[in-house]
Amino acid sequence: MKKHSKGGTVIQDYFKQYFSEENPLGEGGPFQNISADEQTNIKKGKIAVGMSKAAVLMAYGYPPGHKTPSLEGDEWIYWKDRFVNEPVYFKDNKVSQIGR
Repeated sequence: MKKHSKGGTVIQDYFKQYFSEENPLGEGGPFQNISADEQTNIKKGKIAVGMSKAAVLMAYGYPPGHKTPSLEGDEWIYWKDRFVNEPVYFKDNKVSQIGR
């Protein structure tokens, strides 16, 4: 929906975010390049302080583009439910705080 995406986003951008030609769990894939603790949290669909941005993306997916226009920033906003946002804060590309 237009109101939930950042301007200029096209369907190909979404396709690149959610599909891959390579198995991310396979040998040499991005899942293999993160810590065992991060892998455990990803499998549970949880994030924790100290996780990398790559691990957060694997656990929670991409944050809504209209709330987080760039993954380069140190604050990503996810929806906790329909009415409540859950910010995730980063320092040096690692989660430093979850929530307010």
